[in-house]
Amino acid sequence: MASALPDSASIRAASDLYEDFGTGWGARWIHSKDAKYNGSFKAMQPSGWEKEGLQAPEGSKHYGISALLSSPCDPSNGIVLQYEVRFTKGITCGGAYIKLLTVPTAEAVEAGASLDPKALTNASPYSIMFGPDKCGPSGKVHLILRHRNPVDGTVTEHALTTAPEPMKDTSSHVYTLTLKPDNSFSILIDGNVTSSGSLLEDFSPAINPPATILDPSDVKPLTWSDFKTIADPSVVKPADWDDRPKVPDVKVPKPKGWQDDVQPTIDDPEAFKPAEWDDEEDGEWSAPQVANPLCTPGCGVFVPPMWANPDFKGAWAAPQIDNPDYKGEWVQLTIPNPGLFEDQAPLASIGLVGAAAIEIWTVDAGYVFDHILLAPATAEGLALAEALRVEAWQPRGAAEDAAEEAELAAMEATAAAETAAKAKATKAAQEARAAKAAESSSLFARAANFDAYLTTLILDLFDRPPLDALKQSAAPALALLVSHPQLSYAVAAAPLLMLMVLIMMMTGGRANPTPTARPSPPTSEEHDAAAPEVAEAKAEPQVEQEEEVEEQAEDEAAGEGEIRPQAAEVEEATAKPARRKSPRT
Repeated sequence: MASALPDSASIRAASDLYEDFGTGWGARWIHSKDAKYNGSFKAMQPSGWEKEGLQAPEGSKHYGISALLSSPCDPSNGIVLQYEVRFTKGITCGGAYIKLLTVPTAEAVEAGASLDPKALTNASPYSIMFGPDKCGPSGKVHLILRHRNPVDGTVTEHALTTAPEPMKDTSSHVYTLTLKPDNSFSILIDGNVTSSGSLLEDFSPAINPPATILDPSDVKPLTWSDFKTIADPSVVKPADWDDRPKVPDVKVPKPKGWQDDVQPTIDDPEAFKPAEWDDEEDGEWSAPQVANPLCTPGCGVFVPPMWANPDFKGAWAAPQIDNPDYKGEWVQLTIPNPGLFEDQAPLASIGLVGAAAIEIWTVDAGYVFDHILLAPATAEGLALAEALRVEAWQPRGAAEDAAEEAELAAMEATAAAETAAKAKATKAAQEARAAKAAESSSLFARAANFDAYLTTLILDLFDRPPLDALKQSAAPALALLVSHPQLSYAVAAAPLLMLMVLIMMMTGGRANPTPTARPSPPTSEEHDAAAPEVAEAKAEPQVEQEEEVEEQAEDEAAGEGEIRPQAAEVEEATAKPARRKSPRT
Protein backbone atom coordinates (compact mmCIF):
# COMPACT_ATOMS: atom_id res chain seq x y z
CA MET A 1 0.00 0.00 0.00
CA ALA A 2 1.31 3.43 -0.95
CA SER A 3 1.98 6.12 1.60
CA ALA A 4 -0.06 9.28 1.91
CA LEU A 5 -0.21 11.42 -1.22
CA PRO A 6 2.57 14.04 -1.36
CA ASP A 7 1.78 17.62 -2.27
CA SER A 8 1.68 18.68 -5.94
CA ALA A 9 5.11 20.32 -5.86
CA SER A 10 6.73 17.18 -4.49
CA ILE A 11 5.07 15.03 -7.15
CA ARG A 12 6.24 17.40 -9.92
CA ALA A 13 9.77 17.26 -8.60
CA ALA A 14 9.76 13.46 -8.66
CA SER A 15 8.16 13.09 -12.12
CA ASP A 16 8.55 14.24 -15.70
CA LEU A 17 5.07 15.77 -15.68
CA TYR A 18 2.29 16.11 -13.13
CA GLU A 19 -0.87 18.17 -13.49
CA ASP A 20 -3.80 18.48 -11.10
CA PHE A 21 -5.13 21.64 -12.81
CA GLY A 22 -4.74 23.76 -9.75
CA THR A 23 -3.29 27.27 -9.62
CA GLY A 24 -1.27 28.24 -12.72
CA TRP A 25 -2.40 25.39 -14.97
CA GLY A 26 -3.25 27.87 -17.76
CA ALA A 27 0.41 28.88 -18.01
CA ARG A 28 1.52 25.26 -18.30
CA TRP A 29 -1.10 24.05 -20.78
CA ILE A 30 -1.42 26.07 -23.99
CA HIS A 31 -4.18 25.84 -26.57
CA SER A 32 -3.22 25.35 -30.19
CA LYS A 33 -3.81 28.27 -32.54
CA ASP A 34 -4.64 25.98 -35.46
CA ALA A 35 -8.04 26.87 -36.94
CA LYS A 36 -9.17 23.26 -36.69
CA TYR A 37 -9.47 23.42 -32.91
CA ASN A 38 -12.78 25.20 -32.38
CA GLY A 39 -13.17 23.88 -28.83
CA SER A 40 -11.51 25.37 -25.78
CA PHE A 41 -10.75 23.44 -22.60
CA LYS A 42 -11.80 25.00 -19.31
CA ALA A 43 -11.05 24.27 -15.66
CA MET A 44 -14.41 23.23 -14.22
CA GLN A 45 -15.56 21.33 -11.14
CA PRO A 46 -17.88 18.43 -12.00
CA SER A 47 -20.67 17.39 -9.71
CA GLY A 48 -19.31 15.37 -6.79
CA TRP A 49 -15.70 16.50 -7.21
CA GLU A 50 -13.80 18.38 -4.53
CA LYS A 51 -11.75 20.36 -7.08
CA GLU A 52 -11.56 21.43 -10.69
CA GLY A 53 -10.44 19.33 -13.63
CA LEU A 54 -9.73 20.07 -17.29
CA GLN A 55 -13.06 19.83 -19.10
CA ALA A 56 -14.13 19.79 -22.73
CA PRO A 57 -17.32 21.79 -22.19
CA GLU A 58 -18.89 21.48 -25.65
CA GLY A 59 -19.72 18.58 -27.92
CA SER A 60 -18.97 18.20 -31.63
CA LYS A 61 -15.72 20.14 -31.26
CA HIS A 62 -12.02 19.62 -31.95
CA TYR A 63 -9.76 20.29 -28.97
CA GLY A 64 -5.99 20.74 -28.95
CA ILE A 65 -3.89 21.60 -25.91
CA SER A 66 -0.40 20.61 -24.77
CA ALA A 67 2.16 21.16 -22.02
CA LEU A 68 5.93 21.12 -22.42
CA LEU A 69 8.04 18.94 -20.17
CA SER A 70 10.73 20.68 -18.19
CA SER A 71 13.24 18.35 -19.87
CA PRO A 72 12.90 15.55 -22.47
CA CYS A 73 11.87 12.14 -21.22
CA ASP A 74 13.63 9.02 -22.53
CA PRO A 75 11.12 6.13 -22.91
CA SER A 76 13.96 3.61 -23.18
CA ASN A 77 14.31 3.88 -19.40
CA GLY A 78 10.69 2.84 -19.02
CA ILE A 79 7.75 5.13 -18.33
CA VAL A 80 4.46 5.16 -16.45
CA LEU A 81 1.67 7.32 -17.85
CA GLN A 82 -1.46 7.66 -15.73
CA TYR A 83 -4.45 9.97 -15.64
CA GLU A 84 -8.10 10.15 -14.63
CA VAL A 85 -10.94 10.78 -17.06
CA ARG A 86 -14.64 11.12 -16.50
CA PHE A 87 -17.42 11.22 -19.10
CA THR A 88 -19.84 13.35 -17.12
CA LYS A 89 -22.55 13.06 -19.79
CA GLY A 90 -21.60 9.64 -21.09
CA ILE A 91 -19.70 8.78 -24.25
CA THR A 92 -21.19 8.03 -27.66
CA CYS A 93 -18.38 9.05 -29.97
CA GLY A 94 -15.11 10.65 -28.98
CA GLY A 95 -11.57 10.18 -27.78
CA ALA A 96 -10.00 10.83 -24.40
CA TYR A 97 -6.43 9.77 -25.07
CA ILE A 98 -3.11 11.49 -24.45
CA LYS A 99 -0.24 11.84 -26.91
CA LEU A 100 3.35 12.05 -25.78
CA LEU A 101 4.88 14.31 -28.44
CA THR A 102 8.27 13.51 -29.93
CA VAL A 103 11.19 15.87 -29.60
CA PRO A 104 12.08 16.86 -33.19
CA THR A 105 15.38 15.58 -34.54
CA ALA A 106 17.97 18.03 -35.76
CA GLU A 107 16.95 17.32 -39.33
CA ALA A 108 13.31 17.90 -38.45
CA VAL A 109 14.13 21.17 -36.72
CA GLU A 110 15.96 22.34 -39.82
CA ALA A 111 12.81 21.42 -41.78
CA GLY A 112 10.72 23.64 -39.50
CA ALA A 113 9.43 21.12 -36.93
CA SER A 114 8.70 22.48 -33.49
CA LEU A 115 7.21 21.53 -30.13
CA ASP A 116 5.58 24.94 -29.84
CA PRO A 117 2.18 24.19 -28.18
CA LYS A 118 0.53 26.88 -30.29
CA ALA A 119 1.57 24.99 -33.44
CA LEU A 120 0.00 21.68 -32.35
CA THR A 121 -1.90 19.81 -35.09
CA ASN A 122 -3.19 16.28 -35.54
CA ALA A 123 -0.07 15.63 -37.64
CA SER A 124 2.33 16.58 -34.85
CA PRO A 125 4.69 13.59 -34.40
CA TYR A 126 4.18 11.60 -31.23
CA SER A 127 6.05 8.71 -29.63
CA ILE A 128 3.18 7.12 -27.67
CA MET A 129 -0.60 7.47 -27.82
CA PHE A 130 -2.57 6.01 -24.93
CA GLY A 131 -6.14 6.20 -23.69
CA PRO A 132 -9.80 5.39 -24.33
CA ASP A 133 -11.57 5.99 -27.61
CA LYS A 134 -15.11 5.04 -28.56
CA CYS A 135 -17.48 5.61 -31.45
CA GLY A 136 -20.52 3.39 -31.75
CA PRO A 137 -21.31 0.37 -29.59
CA SER A 138 -17.71 -0.64 -28.98
CA GLY A 139 -14.40 1.07 -28.35
CA LYS A 140 -10.81 0.45 -27.36
CA VAL A 141 -8.03 1.70 -25.14
CA HIS A 142 -5.39 2.78 -27.63
CA LEU A 143 -1.74 1.91 -27.24
CA ILE A 144 0.23 3.02 -30.31
CA LEU A 145 4.01 3.33 -30.64
CA ARG A 146 5.65 5.25 -33.50
CA HIS A 147 8.85 3.32 -34.12
CA ARG A 148 11.72 4.51 -36.30
CA ASN A 149 13.26 1.91 -38.61
CA PRO A 150 16.97 1.80 -37.77
CA VAL A 151 17.81 0.75 -41.36
CA ASP A 152 16.03 3.34 -43.49
CA GLY A 153 14.73 5.84 -40.92
CA THR A 154 11.05 5.43 -41.82
CA VAL A 155 8.53 5.78 -38.99
CA THR A 156 5.71 3.24 -38.62
CA GLU A 157 2.76 3.18 -36.24
CA HIS A 158 2.44 -0.08 -34.30
CA ALA A 159 -0.86 -0.64 -32.50
CA LEU A 160 -1.67 -3.11 -29.76
CA THR A 161 -3.23 -6.12 -31.47
CA THR A 162 -5.85 -6.85 -28.80
CA ALA A 163 -6.85 -3.63 -27.07
CA PRO A 164 -9.04 -3.66 -23.94
CA GLU A 165 -12.51 -2.10 -23.81
CA PRO A 166 -12.80 1.33 -22.18
CA MET A 167 -15.16 2.21 -19.35
CA LYS A 168 -18.33 3.84 -20.71
CA ASP A 169 -20.21 5.03 -17.62
CA THR A 170 -20.26 8.53 -16.11
CA SER A 171 -17.94 7.80 -13.17
CA SER A 172 -14.27 8.72 -12.88
CA HIS A 173 -11.78 6.06 -13.98
CA VAL A 174 -8.02 5.99 -13.86
CA TYR A 175 -6.00 4.61 -16.80
CA THR A 176 -2.40 3.47 -16.27
CA LEU A 177 0.20 2.48 -18.88
CA THR A 178 3.53 0.98 -17.90
CA LEU A 179 6.33 0.41 -20.46
CA LYS A 180 9.48 -1.24 -19.14
CA PRO A 181 12.99 -1.61 -20.58
CA ASP A 182 12.51 -5.40 -20.71
CA ASN A 183 9.92 -4.76 -23.50
CA SER A 184 6.97 -5.66 -21.30
CA PHE A 185 3.88 -3.53 -21.06
CA SER A 186 0.73 -3.45 -18.94
CA ILE A 187 -2.52 -1.50 -19.03
CA LEU A 188 -4.51 -0.98 -15.85
CA ILE A 189 -8.01 0.44 -15.51
CA ASP A 190 -8.88 1.47 -11.95
CA GLY A 191 -5.80 -0.43 -10.78
CA ASN A 192 -6.82 -3.70 -12.46
CA VAL A 193 -4.68 -5.19 -15.22
CA THR A 194 -6.75 -5.39 -18.43
CA SER A 195 -3.92 -6.11 -20.87
CA SER A 196 -0.25 -7.05 -20.68
CA GLY A 197 2.35 -8.61 -22.91
CA SER A 198 5.46 -8.01 -25.02
CA LEU A 199 6.27 -5.06 -27.24
CA LEU A 200 7.92 -7.49 -29.68
CA GLU A 201 4.98 -9.91 -29.95
CA ASP A 202 1.66 -8.17 -29.34
CA PHE A 203 1.70 -5.29 -31.81
CA SER A 204 0.58 -5.03 -35.43
CA PRO A 205 2.50 -4.71 -37.58
CA ALA A 206 5.26 -6.32 -35.57
CA ILE A 207 8.04 -3.97 -34.56
CA ASN A 208 10.67 -6.30 -35.95
CA PRO A 209 9.97 -7.31 -39.59
CA PRO A 210 9.98 -10.97 -40.71
CA ALA A 211 13.18 -12.61 -41.95
CA THR A 212 11.67 -13.38 -45.35
CA ILE A 213 9.13 -11.70 -47.55
CA LEU A 214 7.19 -12.75 -50.64
CA ASP A 215 9.17 -12.44 -53.83
CA PRO A 216 7.55 -9.53 -55.70
CA SER A 217 8.95 -10.87 -58.98
CA ASP A 218 7.29 -14.25 -58.61
CA VAL A 219 3.90 -13.93 -60.31
CA LYS A 220 1.31 -16.64 -60.72
CA PRO A 221 1.24 -17.79 -64.38
CA LEU A 222 -1.93 -16.95 -66.27
CA THR A 223 -2.25 -20.60 -67.33
CA TRP A 224 -1.90 -21.94 -63.81
CA SER A 225 -5.08 -23.73 -62.75
CA ASP A 226 -5.43 -24.46 -59.06
CA PHE A 227 -9.06 -25.65 -59.15
CA LYS A 228 -9.46 -29.34 -58.47
CA THR A 229 -12.85 -29.50 -60.22
CA ILE A 230 -14.53 -27.46 -62.89
CA ALA A 231 -18.00 -27.21 -64.40
CA ASP A 232 -18.66 -29.85 -67.04
CA PRO A 233 -18.38 -27.88 -70.33
CA SER A 234 -20.41 -30.49 -72.18
CA VAL A 235 -23.54 -29.82 -70.12
CA VAL A 236 -25.52 -26.77 -71.28
CA LYS A 237 -28.30 -25.04 -69.45
CA PRO A 238 -31.67 -26.15 -70.95
CA ALA A 239 -33.36 -23.50 -73.07
CA ASP A 240 -36.57 -23.76 -71.03
CA TRP A 241 -34.81 -23.52 -67.66
CA ASP A 242 -36.14 -20.43 -65.86
CA ASP A 243 -33.99 -19.43 -62.91
CA ARG A 244 -35.75 -16.14 -62.16
CA PRO A 245 -37.38 -16.29 -58.68
CA LYS A 246 -39.58 -13.30 -59.50
CA VAL A 247 -40.80 -11.78 -62.74
CA PRO A 248 -42.64 -8.55 -63.60
CA ASP A 249 -46.41 -8.74 -63.36
CA VAL A 250 -47.36 -8.12 -67.01
CA LYS A 251 -51.00 -7.68 -66.03
CA VAL A 252 -50.22 -4.36 -64.35
CA PRO A 253 -50.21 -1.63 -67.03
CA LYS A 254 -48.29 1.59 -66.92
CA PRO A 255 -50.52 4.27 -65.33
CA LYS A 256 -52.03 6.76 -67.70
CA GLY A 257 -49.99 9.95 -67.84
CA TRP A 258 -46.74 8.30 -66.70
CA GLN A 259 -43.80 10.57 -67.59
CA ASP A 260 -40.85 8.46 -68.77
CA ASP A 261 -38.50 11.40 -69.40
CA VAL A 262 -38.99 13.16 -66.04
CA GLN A 263 -36.62 12.48 -63.15
CA PRO A 264 -38.35 11.26 -59.95
CA THR A 265 -36.10 13.40 -57.73
CA ILE A 266 -34.54 16.85 -58.04
CA ASP A 267 -32.08 18.98 -56.06
CA ASP A 268 -33.72 20.56 -53.04
CA PRO A 269 -34.26 24.19 -54.18
CA GLU A 270 -34.20 25.36 -50.54
CA ALA A 271 -30.80 23.80 -49.76
CA PHE A 272 -27.62 25.87 -49.88
CA LYS A 273 -23.98 24.97 -49.47
CA PRO A 274 -22.98 25.59 -45.82
CA ALA A 275 -20.53 28.41 -45.30
CA GLU A 276 -18.20 26.14 -43.32
CA TRP A 277 -18.12 23.47 -46.06
CA ASP A 278 -14.56 22.67 -47.13
CA ASP A 279 -14.38 20.98 -50.54
CA GLU A 280 -10.90 19.64 -49.84
CA GLU A 281 -11.86 18.00 -46.55
CA ASP A 282 -15.56 17.36 -47.07
CA GLY A 283 -15.61 16.65 -50.80
CA GLU A 284 -17.69 18.29 -53.49
CA TRP A 285 -20.98 19.58 -52.06
CA SER A 286 -24.20 18.42 -53.65
CA ALA A 287 -27.73 19.40 -52.70
CA PRO A 288 -29.92 16.75 -51.09
CA GLN A 289 -32.55 15.18 -53.30
CA VAL A 290 -36.29 15.71 -52.84
CA ALA A 291 -39.31 14.31 -54.63
CA ASN A 292 -40.03 15.99 -57.98
CA PRO A 293 -43.39 17.80 -57.67
CA LEU A 294 -43.93 17.30 -61.43
CA CYS A 295 -43.72 13.53 -61.04
CA THR A 296 -47.46 12.83 -61.18
CA PRO A 297 -48.75 10.11 -61.34
CA GLY A 298 -45.22 8.78 -61.82
CA CYS A 299 -42.05 9.27 -63.81
CA GLY A 300 -38.81 7.64 -64.84
CA VAL A 301 -38.54 4.07 -65.96
CA PHE A 302 -41.78 2.26 -65.14
CA VAL A 303 -41.17 -1.04 -63.40
CA PRO A 304 -44.24 -3.18 -62.82
CA PRO A 305 -44.49 -4.95 -59.49
CA MET A 306 -42.72 -8.29 -59.21
CA TRP A 307 -44.42 -11.53 -58.33
CA ALA A 308 -43.35 -15.10 -57.81
CA ASN A 309 -42.34 -16.77 -61.06
CA PRO A 310 -44.61 -19.80 -61.54
CA ASP A 311 -41.98 -21.33 -63.87
CA PHE A 312 -39.06 -20.90 -61.46
CA LYS A 313 -36.91 -24.04 -61.31
CA GLY A 314 -34.09 -22.81 -59.11
CA ALA A 315 -30.53 -21.79 -59.88
CA TRP A 316 -28.95 -23.88 -62.60
CA ALA A 317 -25.41 -25.13 -62.29
CA ALA A 318 -23.51 -27.54 -64.42
CA PRO A 319 -22.23 -30.64 -62.69
CA GLN A 320 -18.59 -30.65 -61.56
CA ILE A 321 -15.91 -32.86 -63.05
CA ASP A 322 -12.21 -33.31 -62.29
CA ASN A 323 -10.08 -30.54 -63.74
CA PRO A 324 -7.71 -32.12 -66.26
CA ASP A 325 -5.42 -29.04 -66.04
CA TYR A 326 -5.14 -28.99 -62.22
CA LYS A 327 -1.57 -28.29 -61.13
CA GLY A 328 -2.06 -27.87 -57.41
CA GLU A 329 -2.20 -24.76 -55.21
CA TRP A 330 0.18 -22.06 -56.36
CA VAL A 331 2.49 -20.67 -53.67
CA GLN A 332 4.48 -17.49 -54.16
CA LEU A 333 8.20 -17.79 -53.57
CA THR A 334 9.87 -15.99 -50.69
CA ILE A 335 13.18 -14.19 -50.50
CA PRO A 336 15.27 -12.86 -47.65
CA ASN A 337 13.89 -9.57 -46.36
CA PRO A 338 16.20 -6.82 -47.59
CA GLY A 339 14.78 -4.50 -44.87
CA LEU A 340 15.39 -6.94 -42.09
CA PHE A 341 16.46 -5.57 -38.74
CA GLU A 342 16.14 -6.74 -35.19
CA ASP A 343 15.50 -4.10 -32.58
CA GLN A 344 15.66 -5.57 -29.12
CA ALA A 345 15.18 -2.17 -27.47
CA PRO A 346 12.28 -0.60 -29.42
CA LEU A 347 11.61 2.04 -26.73
CA ALA A 348 14.91 3.63 -27.70
CA SER A 349 13.63 4.06 -31.26
CA ILE A 350 10.34 5.84 -30.56
CA GLY A 351 12.01 9.17 -29.86
CA LEU A 352 12.43 11.37 -26.84
CA VAL A 353 9.23 12.81 -25.35
CA GLY A 354 9.11 16.59 -25.04
CA ALA A 355 5.44 17.36 -24.37
CA ALA A 356 2.08 15.85 -23.48
CA ALA A 357 -0.94 16.73 -25.59
CA ILE A 358 -4.68 16.17 -25.51
CA GLU A 359 -5.64 16.36 -29.17
CA ILE A 360 -9.16 14.98 -29.57
CA TRP A 361 -12.50 15.29 -31.31
CA THR A 362 -15.68 14.46 -29.45
CA VAL A 363 -19.40 14.42 -30.12
CA ASP A 364 -20.18 14.57 -26.42
CA ALA A 365 -19.60 17.39 -23.99
CA GLY A 366 -18.23 17.07 -20.48
CA TYR A 367 -15.06 14.97 -20.76
CA VAL A 368 -12.93 15.81 -17.70
CA PHE A 369 -9.20 15.06 -17.21
CA ASP A 370 -7.27 15.17 -13.96
CA HIS A 371 -4.12 13.98 -12.17
CA ILE A 372 -1.98 13.49 -15.29
CA LEU A 373 1.29 11.80 -14.34
CA LEU A 374 4.32 10.94 -16.49
CA ALA A 375 7.16 9.37 -14.56
CA PRO A 376 9.96 6.80 -14.98
CA ALA A 377 8.86 3.18 -14.58
CA THR A 378 10.99 2.90 -11.46
CA ALA A 379 9.88 1.86 -8.01
CA GLU A 380 9.46 5.54 -7.09
CA GLY A 381 7.45 6.31 -10.25
CA LEU A 382 5.20 3.28 -9.83
CA ALA A 383 4.70 4.23 -6.16
CA LEU A 384 3.59 7.73 -7.18
CA ALA A 385 1.05 6.23 -9.61
CA GLU A 386 -0.29 3.93 -6.92
CA ALA A 387 -0.48 6.76 -4.39
CA LEU A 388 -2.54 8.83 -6.81
CA ARG A 389 -4.87 5.91 -7.39
CA VAL A 390 -5.29 5.19 -3.70
CA GLU A 391 -5.26 8.69 -2.22
CA ALA A 392 -6.84 10.71 -5.02
CA TRP A 393 -8.94 8.50 -7.27
CA GLN A 394 -10.33 5.95 -4.80
CA PRO A 395 -11.91 8.51 -2.40
CA ARG A 396 -13.30 10.38 -5.38
CA GLY A 397 -14.66 7.17 -6.88
CA ALA A 398 -16.21 6.19 -3.54
CA ALA A 399 -17.84 9.62 -3.24
CA GLU A 400 -19.17 9.37 -6.79
CA ASP A 401 -20.49 5.87 -6.12
CA ALA A 402 -22.19 7.08 -2.95
CA ALA A 403 -23.69 10.05 -4.80
CA GLU A 404 -24.83 7.77 -7.60
CA GLU A 405 -26.36 5.33 -5.12
CA ALA A 406 -28.11 8.21 -3.34
CA GLU A 407 -29.40 9.54 -6.64
CA LEU A 408 -30.54 6.05 -7.61
CA ALA A 409 -32.21 5.63 -4.22
CA ALA A 410 -33.94 8.98 -4.63
CA MET A 411 -35.12 7.98 -8.11
CA GLU A 412 -36.35 4.66 -6.76
CA ALA A 413 -38.12 6.43 -3.89
CA THR A 414 -39.72 8.85 -6.33
CA ALA A 415 -40.75 5.98 -8.57
CA ALA A 416 -42.13 4.09 -5.55
CA ALA A 417 -44.07 7.17 -4.43
CA GLU A 418 -45.47 7.63 -7.91
CA THR A 419 -46.39 3.94 -8.04
CA ALA A 420 -48.08 4.19 -4.63
CA ALA A 421 -49.95 7.33 -5.70
CA LYS A 422 -51.09 5.61 -8.87
CA ALA A 423 -52.14 2.54 -6.89
CA LYS A 424 -54.05 4.75 -4.45
CA ALA A 425 -55.75 6.60 -7.28
CA THR A 426 -56.57 3.31 -8.98
CA LYS A 427 -58.01 1.92 -5.75
CA ALA A 428 -60.09 5.07 -5.24
CA ALA A 429 -61.38 4.85 -8.79
CA GLN A 430 -62.23 1.19 -8.31
CA GLU A 431 -64.05 1.96 -5.06
CA ALA A 432 -65.95 4.77 -6.77
CA ARG A 433 -66.94 2.46 -9.59
CA ALA A 434 -67.95 -0.21 -7.09
CA ALA A 435 -70.06 2.31 -5.14
CA LYS A 436 -71.68 3.49 -8.34
CA ALA A 437 -72.35 -0.09 -9.37
CA ALA A 438 -73.83 -0.83 -5.93
CA GLU A 439 -76.04 2.24 -6.18
CA SER A 440 -77.19 1.19 -9.63
CA SER A 441 -77.86 -2.32 -8.34
CA SER A 442 -79.86 -0.84 -5.45
CA LEU A 443 -81.90 1.25 -7.87
CA PHE A 444 -82.56 -1.79 -10.01
CA ALA A 445 -83.49 -3.80 -6.91
CA ARG A 446 -85.88 -1.07 -5.72
CA ALA A 447 -87.35 -0.90 -9.21
CA ALA A 448 -87.84 -4.66 -9.24
CA ASN A 449 -89.48 -4.51 -5.78
CA PHE A 450 -91.79 -1.75 -7.00
CA ASP A 451 -92.75 -3.92 -9.98
CA ALA A 452 -93.71 -6.68 -7.59
CA TYR A 453 -95.56 -4.19 -5.37
CA LEU A 454 -97.63 -2.85 -8.29
CA THR A 455 -98.34 -6.37 -9.52
CA THR A 456 -99.55 -7.43 -6.07
CA LEU A 457 -101.71 -4.29 -5.80
CA ILE A 458 -103.33 -4.91 -9.20
CA LEU A 459 -104.04 -8.56 -8.36
CA ASP A 460 -105.53 -7.45 -5.05
CA LEU A 461 -107.82 -4.98 -6.86
CA PHE A 462 -109.16 -7.84 -8.98
CA ASP A 463 -110.01 -9.69 -5.76
CA ARG A 464 -112.27 -6.82 -4.65
CA PRO A 465 -115.58 -5.61 -6.05
CA PRO A 466 -116.37 -4.43 -8.61
CA LEU A 467 -113.28 -5.87 -10.48
CA ASP A 468 -113.68 -9.34 -8.94
CA ALA A 469 -116.46 -9.98 -11.45
CA LEU A 470 -113.94 -9.49 -14.28
CA LYS A 471 -111.19 -11.62 -12.73
CA GLN A 472 -112.05 -14.76 -14.65
CA SER A 473 -112.18 -13.02 -18.05
CA ALA A 474 -108.95 -11.11 -17.23
CA ALA A 475 -107.12 -14.25 -16.08
CA PRO A 476 -104.83 -14.50 -19.20
CA ALA A 477 -103.82 -10.86 -18.81
CA LEU A 478 -103.22 -11.29 -15.08
CA ALA A 479 -101.06 -14.37 -15.75
CA LEU A 480 -98.99 -12.36 -18.23
CA LEU A 481 -98.62 -9.62 -15.62
CA VAL A 482 -97.36 -12.12 -13.04
CA SER A 483 -94.73 -13.45 -15.47
CA HIS A 484 -93.75 -9.92 -16.54
CA PRO A 485 -94.06 -7.61 -13.50
CA GLN A 486 -92.71 -4.67 -15.48
CA LEU A 487 -96.06 -4.53 -17.30
CA SER A 488 -97.57 -3.30 -14.04
CA TYR A 489 -96.46 0.22 -14.97
CA ALA A 490 -98.59 0.09 -18.12
CA VAL A 491 -101.57 -1.32 -16.22
CA ALA A 492 -101.23 1.35 -13.54
CA ALA A 493 -101.00 4.06 -16.19
CA ALA A 494 -104.05 2.80 -18.12
CA PRO A 495 -106.70 4.53 -15.90
CA LEU A 496 -104.82 7.80 -16.22
CA LEU A 497 -104.69 7.39 -19.97
CA MET A 498 -108.44 6.62 -20.09
CA LEU A 499 -109.17 9.70 -18.01
CA MET A 500 -107.16 11.86 -20.44
CA VAL A 501 -109.06 10.38 -23.40
CA LEU A 502 -112.40 11.04 -21.65
CA ILE A 503 -111.45 14.66 -21.00
CA MET A 504 -110.48 15.13 -24.63
CA MET A 505 -113.78 13.65 -25.75
CA MET A 506 -115.72 15.99 -23.46
CA THR A 507 -113.80 19.02 -24.75
CA GLY A 508 -114.27 18.19 -28.40
CA GLY A 509 -110.76 16.89 -28.79
CA ARG A 510 -109.34 20.35 -28.21
CA ALA A 511 -107.52 22.01 -25.48
CA ASN A 512 -109.01 25.11 -23.89
CA PRO A 513 -108.91 27.63 -26.71
CA THR A 514 -107.38 30.98 -26.25
CA PRO A 515 -110.19 33.56 -26.76
CA THR A 516 -109.82 35.47 -29.96
CA ALA A 517 -109.92 39.20 -29.50
CA ARG A 518 -113.00 40.74 -31.10
CA PRO A 519 -112.36 43.50 -33.59
CA SER A 520 -113.57 46.96 -32.64
CA PRO A 521 -116.70 48.20 -34.52
CA PRO A 522 -115.94 50.31 -37.59
CA THR A 523 -116.46 54.03 -37.51
CA SER A 524 -119.31 55.62 -39.52
CA GLU A 525 -116.90 56.78 -42.20
CA GLU A 526 -115.39 53.26 -42.52
CA HIS A 527 -118.92 51.80 -42.64
CA ASP A 528 -120.09 54.14 -45.43
CA ALA A 529 -116.88 53.52 -47.45
CA ALA A 530 -117.16 49.73 -47.20
CA ALA A 531 -120.96 49.52 -47.74
CA PRO A 532 -120.85 49.14 -51.59
CA GLU A 533 -118.19 46.42 -51.38
CA VAL A 534 -120.09 44.55 -48.66
CA ALA A 535 -123.34 44.72 -50.65
CA GLU A 536 -121.60 43.49 -53.78
CA ALA A 537 -119.91 40.66 -51.83
CA LYS A 538 -123.30 39.57 -50.41
CA ALA A 539 -125.05 39.83 -53.80
CA GLU A 540 -122.54 37.71 -55.76
CA PRO A 541 -123.17 34.41 -53.90
CA GLN A 542 -126.93 34.94 -54.07
CA VAL A 543 -126.88 35.59 -57.82
CA GLU A 544 -124.72 32.53 -58.42
CA GLN A 545 -127.10 30.35 -56.41
CA GLU A 546 -130.17 31.67 -58.20
CA GLU A 547 -128.58 30.96 -61.58
CA GLU A 548 -127.76 27.44 -60.46
CA VAL A 549 -131.37 26.86 -59.36
CA GLU A 550 -132.70 28.08 -62.73
CA GLU A 551 -130.35 25.74 -64.62
CA GLN A 552 -131.50 22.78 -62.55
CA ALA A 553 -135.12 23.72 -63.22
CA GLU A 554 -134.58 23.69 -66.95
CA ASP A 555 -132.57 20.47 -67.08
CA GLU A 556 -134.67 18.47 -64.62
CA ALA A 557 -138.27 19.37 -65.35
CA ALA A 558 -139.41 16.00 -64.11
CA GLY A 559 -137.61 16.47 -60.80
CA GLU A 560 -139.42 19.60 -59.69
CA GLY A 561 -140.02 18.21 -56.22
CA GLU A 562 -136.28 17.89 -55.63
CA ILE A 563 -135.39 21.38 -56.89
CA ARG A 564 -137.64 23.16 -54.51
CA PRO A 565 -136.20 21.72 -51.36
CA GLN A 566 -132.75 22.45 -52.73
CA ALA A 567 -133.76 25.99 -53.54
CA ALA A 568 -135.23 26.32 -50.10
CA GLU A 569 -131.95 25.19 -48.59
CA VAL A 570 -130.09 27.67 -50.74
CA GLU A 571 -132.38 30.46 -49.72
CA GLU A 572 -132.01 29.53 -46.09
CA ALA A 573 -128.20 29.41 -46.43
CA THR A 574 -128.05 32.80 -48.13
CA ALA A 575 -130.58 34.43 -45.89
CA LYS A 576 -128.88 33.73 -42.56
CA PRO A 577 -125.55 32.01 -41.89
CA ALA A 578 -125.51 29.29 -39.18
CA ARG A 579 -124.06 30.20 -35.79
CA ARG A 580 -121.60 27.84 -34.08
CA LYS A 581 -122.29 27.20 -30.47
CA SER A 582 -119.60 28.20 -28.03
CA PRO A 583 -117.59 25.31 -26.59
CA ARG A 584 -118.48 24.22 -23.10
CA THR A 585 -116.31 25.26 -20.39
